[in-house]
Amino acid sequence: MQHPLFLITLFVAFTCSLAEARSIEPMKVEVEFLETSTPERIKKIQSAAKLLEKILNTEIFKSRVEGYTHNGVRGYTDSEGRSNEQIYKMIIDGSEVLSPGIDHTANIKITFYYRPSSTVAQTSTQSLVIDFNKKYLDQFTVNEVSGTLIHEWLHKLGFGHSYRYNSRRDHSIPYAIGYMVRDLAEDLIDE
Repeated sequence: MQHPLFLITLFVAFTCSLAEARSIEPMKVEVEFLETSTPERIKKIQSAAKLLEKILNTEIFKSRVEGYTHNGVRGYTDSEGRSNEQIYKMIIDGSEVLSPGIDHTANIKITFYYRPSSTVAQTSTQSLVIDFNKKYLDQFTVNEVSGTLIHEWLHKLGFGHSYRYNSRRDHSIPYAIGYMVRDLAEDLIDE
């Protein structure tokens, strides 16, 4: 007969394993186009979204987000005191400011505009929509579009950055993770 303490320990370990297994749900990226565009633009964004979904579900993405450092210190600028692990969990949970609730989904609603400005795309925590500048969409590679999609979607999770360029902006959550995804996407495309 097994010792009761052994059985309790075994039950707790099994229960914790089940809870961990349930919490690791694959991340999805769902794109909805709110207006028509050229087949090339649609295909580029769909390809970028598919690539983004693949990246979000990799261990390398998790380790890079959680291990990010800036000036030798672990963490992002404009993180509001959140740890890298908390930031990763917020990304994977997919709970958007205007659409709260853990659904493990990046809900990306796309519209298009054209301006000769340097703004690639735009959104805010107060908008369900990501406006993509056709000027850049037409020039960008699929991996650059993947980086832009995650950058803009991170605003929907509540992460911000300075809108004027400064040395800290590139290390904000949207910029740093956008660059991270762009680079990981390039590595996946090269494979």
